[in-house]
Amino acid sequence: MNRNKPKINQLTKVDYIEDKDVIEEIEVENLIDNNYHDHQRLSSCIFKKVSFVGKFQECDFVDVIFDHCDLSNLDFSKQRFLRVEFIECRMSGIRFCDGLLEDVHFDQCLMPYSSFDQVRFKRTFFKECIMKETAFYDLNMKYCCFSRCTLQKSEWMRVKSQKIDVSDSDIEGIRLDFDSLRDLVVNTFQAIELSTMLGIIIK
Repeated sequence: MNRNKPKINQLTKVDYIEDKDVIEEIEVENLIDNNYHDHQRLSSCIFKKVSFVGKFQECDFVDVIFDHCDLSNLDFSKQRFLRVEFIECRMSGIRFCDGLLEDVHFDQCLMPYSSFDQVRFKRTFFKECIMKETAFYDLNMKYCCFSRCTLQKSEWMRVKSQKIDVSDSDIEGIRLDFDSLRDLVVNTFQAIELSTMLGIIIK
């Protein structure tokens, strides 16, 4: 982390964020002041090369772009993301829990060891993301796609989906239960590898 970045503590929508603002080259200690308890809404703004640390309160992100930001090890529990883009962000160990990702794009993000738990996905697209050993638990995924992603040793449990396409991604060592295997779109080589998990012998 660049220690020379200007630092803002307890960034709030009221104090710092207006529509179409570009927030650039700062370090944000806490996104929402701890005195706020209701859902806050951050709308139509761009975070560019921003480092986030600390805690997040419940928040709605609408029409927001995170461009080359550092979001590593953040907990996005109970956050809602609508029409949001993450572009080449560092997101190692990030946690999405009990929230919503709708019309969200992750483009070339570094996000190994991340966790998605009880999240609702709608039209979520991962492009060329590094997602080694990422955990997907108790999810409802609709119209989601992983394009040229690294999903090695990722774990999928109790995932309800509608044709998740991982056919051009690296899924070596993937672990998943039978329910998560349903409607998974894979290529021929991947199908052979997955069949061994089910104890199927191919001659």
